[in-house]
Amino acid sequence: MAGFFQEFTGYRYADFSSKIDSVGVPKTASSTSSDSENYGTRIERKYLEKLFLTDAQVSKTINTYKKLLLQAGYRIVAEKKTEQKQYDEFFKEMGKVGMRYKLEQLLGKIIFDLSLYGMAYVERVYDTSGRYIVDLKPIDAKLMDYVRNTHNTIMTDREQNPLGYTMDCGYYSDGIGDIPPRGSKVTSGHIFLEPKRIACFILDPYGNGFEGMGKIEPAYKQITRKQKIEEAASNAIYNAADSLMYAIVGDNLRKPSEQLMNATLKTLQNWTTNRRAVFANPTQVGSMKVEQSPQVQELLKYLRNDQAIAAGMSLGLATGSGDNNKSTQNTERKDFNTQLNAMAREIATQFTSKILDELYEVNKYSCKAALVWNNVSVDDRTDMVGILKTLFDMNAITSREARLYAKNVLDLETDDEEWEEFIKHTERLPEMPNVSEDAPLAKKEKKEVLNSKDTKNEIAVKKNIKKSKDNYEEVRE
Repeated sequence: MAGFFQEFTGYRYADFSSKIDSVGVPKTASSTSSDSENYGTRIERKYLEKLFLTDAQVSKTINTYKKLLLQAGYRIVAEKKTEQKQYDEFFKEMGKVGMRYKLEQLLGKIIFDLSLYGMAYVERVYDTSGRYIVDLKPIDAKLMDYVRNTHNTIMTDREQNPLGYTMDCGYYSDGIGDIPPRGSKVTSGHIFLEPKRIACFILDPYGNGFEGMGKIEPAYKQITRKQKIEEAASNAIYNAADSLMYAIVGDNLRKPSEQLMNATLKTLQNWTTNRRAVFANPTQVGSMKVEQSPQVQELLKYLRNDQAIAAGMSLGLATGSGDNNKSTQNTERKDFNTQLNAMAREIATQFTSKILDELYEVNKYSCKAALVWNNVSVDDRTDMVGILKTLFDMNAITSREARLYAKNVLDLETDDEEWEEFIKHTERLPEMPNVSEDAPLAKKEKKEVLNSKDTKNEIAVKKNIKKSKDNYEEVRE
């Protein structure tokens, strides 16, 4: 076996540590010219933001993801409990720059931008010496991009990580920025930012992995079509809210003049305010019923359904007006729960690697930490209490696990020290004796008493049971 490892590794001893420590250089390309072509076909983020502001279904979709994920709850857990205070103090003190965002607001902004754009950005704010991270600030995602060369290809370093980012600040801004790398395309009105300053979050990456896709862009064309049809249908109804009125002037003996027809038309127009009218010549007044094409509603339903599918939810959940049966609704809710939990895990993983790991390395914390997200569900949180009880009764989870979940999800304010003391005390309680008629001990004793017909033995057994029960009650009190 030793010879096999010697031959396999090429070393005298099977030691892999040197190979692990040295990071190799990738031989494949990270970004190519074809990526720049795809970059030009993407929908500009300012148009996606406009949809959020003008389309009710888009707004509801983004806010649903944000509210459900934040409602589920989360926690930052250090590897060593004794060092948890380092991270708690950082996030307690954060929010001194920008809009004074706290942790929950920061996570809400990340969820919002990921859902809408597929990308989110957070600035790691350093102290004046540039040695320690002292704050975190969210950045408007529609202004950000990777630094690119003159061919619109993303510039990367030796390990194929982005060389930095650019921010579209306009000509009059308070942005400072860093010195851009040689060969980069940083045009007027843009600033360059070093990669150590920016934490870039990506949702549903594709292609080279540098770009992500949000919940709105795949259905952008369908949404714009829907808006145009809705506007046209609304205008048609507005212009013909009532039935169209017409008048036939004259008869087969009297041909109407142009002056007479104009007078009749004016009389019809005045009917909007005057319920009575007089015509100088024989006139027949009628109305034409206005009917909207049934294809309009069918097409709108089709477009709205496509929009909901792109967002990862059913039409009923997206609009609140689904007509499916209960079984189908349950399936749709389970599918949406899967979408929510997948997104929560993705955010937690990236927040851990791009925020918490950076704090550990830059600020020299004594141990690493991770962001842990609770289970996300569209179901009522009170329903989860019943599920927790069932799992606890089945011995599938401990009381400590059930309490931790309930405390985070239901926002319970509890005294941890008092609860720990209560648990220690209950663990010292003796077991309550089983004195039921079906208990094995009771049956055995009863059989012995009946066989021996010893009244004294029967009395002794009853006394022992009573004494054990009294001892239990005394200790419990």
